[in-house]
Order: sequence, then structure tokens, then C-alpha cells
Amino acid sequence: MATSMNDLLNDANRRIRQLQEKLRSTEEALEAYKNEAAELRDQVQALQASRSKLSATLRLLCGDLIALSTETAGVAGWHKNGQIAAWDTFEEMMKIARDYHDKKEFDRLKSIEEVS
Repeated sequence: MATSMNDLLNDANRRIRQLQEKLRSTEEALEAYKNEAAELRDQVQALQASRSKLSATLRLLCGDLIALSTETAGVAGWHKNGQIAAWDTFEEMMKIARDYHDKKEFDRLKSIEEVS
């Protein structure tokens, strides 16, 4: 009976060691996933900051384009015949620039960007 009790204890100890090793392995994997998640979070934050800078830059460029269109007759060099292309030639582009530059439209687009 003493031998079978020792066998049971040995078996239980072996099983405990296996479970401890499995636990260590799981904890290591969890730590690796946490590190990867932290790295991805940092990358997302960097991308969000870049997107914000690009969006602000685009808004400034749109403002510059709008100002240029009000101060000039058009775009020289657009037509190969030497004529100046009037700004109404670019009306669709100018509408986009005005909409994006407009505060309400800018805020609407920004809220859409934040959701995505």
C-alpha cells in the first residue's frame, strides 16, 4: 500500500509540474500578446497624429488655393495654346477645396475620420 501511495504522490507531483509549465508558457504568451498590443496601440496613435497633421495641412492648402483663386484670373500653363485657364475650369476641384476648408464640413469629415 505504501508503494501505491508513493506512486500516486509521484504522479500528482508530475502532473503539478506539467500544469506549472503550461501556466508559465501561457503567461509568456500572454505577455507577448500584451507587448504586441502595446506596439500596435503606439502605431495607431502615431498614425492618428499623422492623419491629424495631414488633415490640418490639407485644410491650409485648401485655404491657400481659395485665396489664390480670388486673387488671380486663373492658371497659366494649363492650356498648351498659352491662354490662361479661368478658375471656373476647376470648379469641381474648387468646390471640394471650399467644402473641406469650410469649418462645418471640416468638422463633419473629421468626425467621420475618427469613427473609421
